[in-house]
Amino acid sequence: MKPVYVPNYYRQFHCIAAACRHCCCVGWEIDVDADTLRYYDTVTGEIGKRLHESIDREAAPPCFRLTPDERCPFLNQNGLCDLITELGEGSLCHICDDHPRFRNVLSDRVELGLGLCCEAAAKLIISRTEPFSVVELPPEKAARERHAREEREEIDDLTAALISHREVLLPLLCDRSRPLSDRIRHVLAICDINLSESVTDTFRDFASIAALLRDMERLDPAWDTYLNALGKLTEDPLSELDGETSVAYENLICYFIYRYMTTDAEYWPDAKRTRTAFAVICTVIIHAIHRAAGGKDLDSLCEIARMFSCEIEYSEENLERLMGEVEDAVF
Repeated sequence: MKPVYVPNYYRQFHCIAAACRHCCCVGWEIDVDADTLRYYDTVTGEIGKRLHESIDREAAPPCFRLTPDERCPFLNQNGLCDLITELGEGSLCHICDDHPRFRNVLSDRVELGLGLCCEAAAKLIISRTEPFSVVELPPEKAARERHAREEREEIDDLTAALISHREVLLPLLCDRSRPLSDRIRHVLAICDINLSESVTDTFRDFASIAALLRDMERLDPAWDTYLNALGKLTEDPLSELDGETSVAYENLICYFIYRYMTTDAEYWPDAKRTRTAFAVICTVIIHAIHRAAGGKDLDSLCEIARMFSCEIEYSEENLERLMGEVEDAVF
C-alpha cells in the first residue's frame, strides 16, 4: 500500500455546509464517475427516480443536470444535500466526496491537500499560526483513501528530486527569524531566479498581469473589480509582505509549493524553477490584489485567495496558461 501524506492542518478541515457563502454545489459542473453511476442505477424509490431524471448520460463524462439557476438538483433550499440526507455520505460521487481536496498520485505515495477555492479551507490554510509541514497519515486512515491501496512502486528520479527540493524550500519559507520577503528571495536564489531580471511583457508590471488575468476564462464577473484595482498598483511586488499578515502569506506560498511542485512535473522542462516561481507569483498576485482592493484583515485576504483559486486553479485552461507564462519568464 502507498503511504499517504497531507499538510499538518489537513485533518482539521470540516465542511460548513449551509453556512457556506460560496456553495460548491452552485455554478460548478458536477461529473458522475462510473462507479457511482452504477450505484445510482441500483437506487429505487423517489430518490432513485430523481437520480435517473437528473443525470445527463449523453455528456462525457456523465454529469448532473443543473437547475436554471445553476444549482445541483440535490441541493435543497436549506443548503443541504438531499443525497446525504436520504442515502448517507457514502452516496456521493467522487468529485463531491473529494471537494475541496486535491490528490496527487505519485509512484511511491499519494499526496492529499485542501484547495483554496473553498472558503472554509481557505480560512483554515491562511489563518494557521503553526508552520507548514507535511505529515504521513496513520495506516488506518491512509487505507481509506482511493489509490492508497495501489501497489507502491519505486520512485522515479524526477519525482524524488522534486520532493527533495520541496523539503529544502518549505523549512526555509517557515523560518520566521527572517522577514518573509528575504525568505522568498532566498528560495528564488536557490533556483537561480531573479524576478527583476526575468521579466517578460506579462510580468513587467501589475497592469500587465491584470491584462493577462482579464484575458482568461472567467467564472465570476466580480473578479473584474479586483483586476481593475490590481492594474492600478505600481509598487514593489514584495513590498509589505513583512507586515502583520506575513504568516498568512507564508502559508499561501507553502500551499502552492506543496500542491504544484510534483503535479504533472514531467511536462515542464525545469519543474524546480518553474514551480518555485509559480508559487511566488501566485502569492504576489494575491498579495497585490489584497493591497490594491484596500484589504486590511484576514477575512478579506481569504476571500481574495478563494476567488483567485476558483478563477485560476480550478480552470485547467487558466492554470496551464499562467504556468506557461511563468515558464517563459524564468527561462
